[in-house]
Amino acid sequence: MRYSFVMAVFLACLQCACAGRNQRASEHILIAVSQAGGGWEQDDAISIGGAEFGGTVLLSVNDNPVHLMDSGGHMLDITPWIQAGTNCVVVSGATTTNLYVKLISAEGQMQNRRLLCKYIVPPGAAFSNRAEFAAPGNWTSPIFKGADLVLSEALTNEIRAAVAELDKQLREGRREEFKERVTTGLRMWGAAMYGNEQLKTVMAERGGDLLPDMRGATASKEALRIFIGKKAAYVYSGMDGPSFLRSPHLLMYTNSTGPTVSIPPIRLIRNGDRLIVWE
Repeated sequence: MRYSFVMAVFLACLQCACAGRNQRASEHILIAVSQAGGGWEQDDAISIGGAEFGGTVLLSVNDNPVHLMDSGGHMLDITPWIQAGTNCVVVSGATTTNLYVKLISAEGQMQNRRLLCKYIVPPGAAFSNRAEFAAPGNWTSPIFKGADLVLSEALTNEIRAAVAELDKQLREGRREEFKERVTTGLRMWGAAMYGNEQLKTVMAERGGDLLPDMRGATASKEALRIFIGKKAAYVYSGMDGPSFLRSPHLLMYTNSTGPTVSIPPIRLIRNGDRLIVWE
């Protein structure tokens, strides 16, 4: 789960990445999607930025919805969605401008960067651009051990209930229960990516330790938006948040006194007989 200052969290994750010698994910897979093409010719460079896309674009990895975007530049560590061997990335949606997509493997703090693939998505009203790449190493995310999701009314109701429970936990100030719920997936794959010591820092960031009191959390269950993939569901609220929040795609936000903080979309997967927050 990523909080509203996505780039800050991403950079923090990069600093944590690959700590410890026993981790299996020795190389991380990074993807950059940008409206600006700065540094495009340099294979190992990642430059993001730009204006609005003129539409909304969904990034999927191995048939799982991972990130929704509509402007600027986005850089993500997609290692939790990767398997050994061949992987696929799909950029779909609508845009009135070129989108520059680049996948890179990296170690540590962006060391030993290596281009996996890059391509330009041309403008289109309804496009779906698929690319395949070979992941280095033998890392396969635990997500591939889980059951496939089956689109149904029952699944939709289960997703809505999961979001309602998160909202209730924040409204009632049950921070420890909230942290436990939103870091369930991270505890399954985090040590392999970050190492045990640095995982503690990442857990604090993603578990809400840095959030102010969110007893005024607001989530619109009526306007909930859900993308169902093979293993994961991408969930966000279709409500209009405060105009000054940078991202229009969020799950909930505070409406209490003090600083307004948004909680971004979550990705849910099936683990046994229940849905858990994977990221």
